[in-house]
This record gives sequence, structure tokens and C-alpha cells, in this order.
Amino acid sequence: MELIDRYIYAVGRRLPKKLRGDIEKELRSLIMDELDANTKGGEVSEEDVAAVLTKIGSPDAVAAQYGGRPQHLIGPDLFPLYKLVAAIVFAAMALGFVITYIINLLNSGMENMLMQFLRMLGQIVTGGATALGFVTLAFALLERLMVRGKVDAFIKEVNDDEDIQKAKEWFDHMKWNPEKLKPVPEKEDATKPLDHILGIVFTLIVLVLFNRFSDRLAFCLGDSACTPIFSAQALSMFLPLWNVSWVLSIGKDSLLLVRGRWEFGTRIYDIVASALDIVILYLLLTGPFIISDAMLAMLKEYVPFLGGALRIFLMIAFGIGLVVTAVQTIVKIVRLVRERTQSQ
Repeated sequence: MELIDRYIYAVGRRLPKKLRGDIEKELRSLIMDELDANTKGGEVSEEDVAAVLTKIGSPDAVAAQYGGRPQHLIGPDLFPLYKLVAAIVFAAMALGFVITYIINLLNSGMENMLMQFLRMLGQIVTGGATALGFVTLAFALLERLMVRGKVDAFIKEVNDDEDIQKAKEWFDHMKWNPEKLKPVPEKEDATKPLDHILGIVFTLIVLVLFNRFSDRLAFCLGDSACTPIFSAQALSMFLPLWNVSWVLSIGKDSLLLVRGRWEFGTRIYDIVASALDIVILYLLLTGPFIISDAMLAMLKEYVPFLGGALRIFLMIAFGIGLVVTAVQTIVKIVRLVRERTQSQ
């Protein structure tokens, strides 16, 4: 009955947490009743389970029904096709911006690579929102036409058209299939979408802040000139490494948000990102101090011991971070090797 567990998990993760437990029990009872009715108390096969789950509907449709959030704008009949078209449109648009970015780099050199990359991301976000709006509007209008029966009448008129029949067969093939349900992750493999969303948002803010406004990260007191907080020499050394680490972090959170679980590939990805963090922390300990001399001098002027205390505090923090990150990385590697060994 693994397929039932996978189905109930897929429905449950789309429901509010406070409703999840009761609905999962009710849904399991409904599935078992359907199986008993279909098999008349006999042995249940995987084909029987798949037939019942197909009859009940996709996890998206069932979760919308139980959660009280049906897609009124785009109904369940069109919603799978809507998602497919929206994904294709967004992917095509994003690919166009990426190609443009590469061409601009080849023409203008690598000097403004980061700024052009951030500009490309902004174009993808704004362009994606616009494209999604037009696709949504088109499908909303199509939904209204289908409600009035105009689309059905049209299909009946061209029912003998070979191309229409091929298209219908293709869409039937693309329908939800219970066999495509993902396995239920182990408890330690499950992830929380909100954590990854917050991680992506926070990392993007930090990335833009340091790359676009690093010259404005200063301490201003009254009418006196502002003192830069970070050392220009240190930033020139560390910022490229930080950028790689932040991009890797965004990529990891995005993968986990989409996949909904830790897998072998994402664990390898996480280990690589952690290894880079170890290198960065080591360089922060051994390289130029991250706080500018002017900032330390200003602190010393107001509180004699504050500049030295800040240096000691940051060095201790970097050291602790290095040790903790190294230990965590070793634990991740050992666990990954052990899991791979046990699975073989």
C-alpha cells in the first residue's frame, strides 16, 4: 500500500497544517472503502490502488476540495494544462533573457558581469509576472467559454479532424498518473517550504545590498563625514566568494522548495556549498580584517576598548563558525556515505 501512503502525503503537504491530520485519516478511509467495494474484499493489487486514486483525482484537486480553496478562476479541468503552458512560457522567456545576458557579456567584456546578471534576474522576474498574467487571463477566458459550452461545441464540430484527435490523445497522456507520485520522505528528509522562501528572500536582499550599495554601508554621526564600515581591501577579496556562496544558497533553497525533500543530489550540493563556507571563514580569519581601520579608529575615539573588543569578538565568531561548519560538513558526508552503503 505504499502508493496510498505516497498519495496521502502528496495531498497532505498541500493542506493547512491544522487540517492535515484529520483529512489524511478521512482520505485513507475513503480509499480503503473504494478498494473494498471494487475488489469485494479480495486481494488488492497495485493496479486496483492506481485505479481508485485516478478516480479520486490528483492531489492538487483533492487538496483544493478539502482545503476549501477551489480554483474558481481556472477550473480543475484546465488547471493542469494552465500550469504546463505557464511553465513553457516562463522557461522560453527566461531562456531569451539568459541568451541576451551571454551576448552582452561577450560584447562588453566581464567588467559588469554581476550587474548585468542582477539586471537579468530583475527582467526575468518582471517579465515572468507579466507573462503569467497574460496566460492566466487567457485561461480564465477559456474557462468561461468552456462553461458556456462553446469550446465543447467546437470540438464536436471538428471531431473528425486528425490533428484534433492527436492533440486530445496527447493531453490525455499528460494527465495525472498515480505512478508518478514521489515516495514519502523520511522524517529527517522532509523540508519546510517557508524556511526556503525566507532563505531565498534574505539571501537576495544581502546579495543586492553588498553588490549595489556596498559603498553606502557607512556609519554617519551628526554632520561629520560618514565612515565606511567595511574595509575596501577586504571586500574586494571576499565579495566574489560571498557572491558564489549566496548564489549557491539560493540555488539550494530553490531546489529544496521544488523537490520538497532532501535527496542525494541536494545533499551533495549542500556539502559543496558548506566546503566553500569553510574556505570563506578560514580566509576571514587569516586574511585582511573585514572592518575598516577608519571604523575601528572612530570606535576607539569614543570608547577606547571598543575597537579592539570588536576585532576579538569577530575573530572568535569566525573561528567558532569555522569549527561548527567543518564538523557539520563531516557529519553530512558520513551520513551520506552510510545511507548510500545501506541502500546498495
